[in-house]
Amino acid sequence: MRDDRKMTDMPAALSQAIAGMRLRFIDTIEEKILHLEATLADLRSGNDPIEAARKIEMASHSLAGLAPSLGFADIGAAAVTSEVAWSKALEERDSDPALQAALDAVEALMDRLEAELPE
Repeated sequence: MRDDRKMTDMPAALSQAIAGMRLRFIDTIEEKILHLEATLADLRSGNDPIEAARKIEMASHSLAGLAPSLGFADIGAAAVTSEVAWSKALEERDSDPALQAALDAVEALMDRLEAELPE
């Protein structure tokens, strides 16, 4: 026997859950930007640039998966571009153009994140 009440409540409950997740995502945007900026600073310091590049690639990967599912398609697209660029920069470690493309991509990602910050 089916519980019709649970079936009809499911879309509203799902919608509420996604709305809550969107709010939590927005609440963490500044933290995500600060993490990317700190990792870029680590990269530029030369202390462990490969590890820093991997961290940026992984942060981009996480955003590429999460952001679109919460309705932030522009952030997701920028994150995919950043992830791909950092992957290429890691593969072509001696390539200044690949590194510059990765730096540009993560800057664009941070710009997209900043655009969603509450005013």
